[in-house]
Amino acid sequence: MFTAKGRRGRTALAAALAMVPLLAQADSTTTLPDYPLEVCASDTSQSGAAAAVTNSNIVQGDSTMFASYYNYNALTGALQAFSIDPATGAIIDTNTNDAIVPTPLWTAATSTSRTVYGNPSGTATQLASSLCDPTVTTTSNGNGGTQTSTPSLWLTYLQASTQQECSNIISKLLGSTSTVSGLRSYAIGTIIHSEPVYVSGLQRLFQPANDGMLHAFYTVTGGSGQSATTAGNEAWAYIPKAFLASVGQTEAPKIDTYVRSTYTTHKYWLDSTPVIEPFSTKTTSGNQTTTNSTYYLASGFGKGAKGVYSIQVGTNQTTVNSSNNNTSTTITSQPTSQWTFNSTETSTDSNAYVGYLYGRPIITQLNDSTTSPTKVAIFAGGFSNTDIGSGINCVNINYDSSIANANRCNISNYSYLFVIDLSTGLPIQRFRVEGKGLNKLAGFADSYSSLNQIKYVYGGDLDGNVWRFDLTGTPGSWPNPLKLASLSKPITSEPELAEIDINGSPKRFVYVGTGRYLTPSDVDSGDTGAMYGLIDRVDDSGYTDASATIPSQLSTISLAQSTDTSSSAYTGSTAINPNNVSTYGWLANLPTGQRVINAPALANGKVLFTANKPASACTNGTTGMESWLYAIDYKTGFQTAYYTLSNASANNNFLASRPTIVKLSTGEYKALIRSTDGDTIKVDLGNLLSTSGGTGSTVKGVFWREVITQ
Repeated sequence: MFTAKGRRGRTALAAALAMVPLLAQADSTTTLPDYPLEVCASDTSQSGAAAAVTNSNIVQGDSTMFASYYNYNALTGALQAFSIDPATGAIIDTNTNDAIVPTPLWTAATSTSRTVYGNPSGTATQLASSLCDPTVTTTSNGNGGTQTSTPSLWLTYLQASTQQECSNIISKLLGSTSTVSGLRSYAIGTIIHSEPVYVSGLQRLFQPANDGMLHAFYTVTGGSGQSATTAGNEAWAYIPKAFLASVGQTEAPKIDTYVRSTYTTHKYWLDSTPVIEPFSTKTTSGNQTTTNSTYYLASGFGKGAKGVYSIQVGTNQTTVNSSNNNTSTTITSQPTSQWTFNSTETSTDSNAYVGYLYGRPIITQLNDSTTSPTKVAIFAGGFSNTDIGSGINCVNINYDSSIANANRCNISNYSYLFVIDLSTGLPIQRFRVEGKGLNKLAGFADSYSSLNQIKYVYGGDLDGNVWRFDLTGTPGSWPNPLKLASLSKPITSEPELAEIDINGSPKRFVYVGTGRYLTPSDVDSGDTGAMYGLIDRVDDSGYTDASATIPSQLSTISLAQSTDTSSSAYTGSTAINPNNVSTYGWLANLPTGQRVINAPALANGKVLFTANKPASACTNGTTGMESWLYAIDYKTGFQTAYYTLSNASANNNFLASRPTIVKLSTGEYKALIRSTDGDTIKVDLGNLLSTSGGTGSTVKGVFWREVITQ
């Protein structure tokens, strides 16, 4: 069923590495050792992170897909862009000789004269060798004075022992190809779990990598002189403070460790997907209306470090003349540091409760003003958030007044959600909930207006709790978090939200899957997950945590699966508690061993998600690694169809990313799914999304792949 240009030549290790974010003990009570890349270093791997597209509604001229990879042997990453046919969803390939890989629009590249910014002291500083120069001061003593030379702090930041060594490191980071003992030529670091983020208003593509840098690439070619841009070229790179370590940050990796790499170890540094949101102001003068937009980024570090950072990444000024419809646009893009929120900062003890964050933060505005609402970043505490730092009085932690004084430092069974002022990085509120590992969130607004004001935030934890945080009104009036559901199985993926009319009554649904693939013991645990469509009932009078929905209250269905790589219809089954679907929601149980470790997607009345069955990460050869795509009705949970993406019995072994759903110019829907062996799979969803039960789908296999260098 699969058709591809290329070859497989994959092992279980290569397929497994890309999907496992930690493969280390990830409960809030432990740290994260370097596993498995340092333990299982024997193969070439590519990324299983989802693809990004310029527009989910595919149209001519704005139909580009971006996909990232990594090569383990070289410890490098790659990023490519491909044009999508607006009628078929296929990659437009200019090759006519059946080449191994279709020709990309561009392959991201760094320049020999790069622009790189570092942030050692809270300000984005453009790197230059002159930063290594000592500071010379002259003291007057009546005899012409004496000069004192103080070594540059950049020697400390880069862990260089001499000015020349400091200069060499910076030169290499800036793209120098000269031979320097102990240093290697610079390339983009591995891109494993972080997804590319396309920002149309800035004409940039942002990609974090495990070289500790956030890379910004041009996506259009144009302009002239100093304003000229070439698609695929790096516009700039930014090294967050956590990786350009200042004095005292002994836990953070040092950037020179990567530059000096002898290829014997690998570090997860910047391995989490950022969120980027604009805030705009509009002014009118005569016939001209000008919109000024500033784009803000916030991100965790994944396994690289505890904490969250935020920067401004650019501005867009667009002026429209209503008399002739002329439009002029000015784009500027360079990093402006905002803040870093982690246990090494001294602004507040709240920072001590943030751990390793894999979930994307939420950038939004509060509902505290109709004219000037407060801009905020919202994020969970993540994994291993027990490092409360030194000098913190556990008895006087403001937000934990409900905990007995003697137990206030024992936070291993609690998770936190932070609401942070986007401008200052100072906490507005810290919520505490009972459950480990709250990590990935979703925000709900009545309507996504230009104000971007989210009222409710939802997230799940490793204990299987689904939480709702009410941010309506001003911070002082926010109620305590409420437990929406207690599912008893770990939640490690981001929820999806929708409001659906059922029998004339609007119901807010939270779609979330259960399943865990975080530690070595998870691989062979045999745990089976499920997909849930939970109705938010917390507005009901008298609702408490004890009222949380439990699985036995849900309308329950068992999902079917196929045994070969072909699409299959599902003709329905008998639901348990079918009358409860409009009160509590539904539960769709997966077949044995399958679990949900990626976010679901909504399209045309269906919930689409991938289920994965992992296998031993360090076993080469044939394994039981398998993956599926499911489509189920978003009101009832009844299954429309399913497709086996990989089948162990057919020696077709890989895991699958979350689906990226696109709508073609013909009105049809396609799902783009990245596999852990470097492929992008296109699934035709036309029938899946137009019928409910009984009709299968046409599924097309791999349509391009990266060449694997052995």
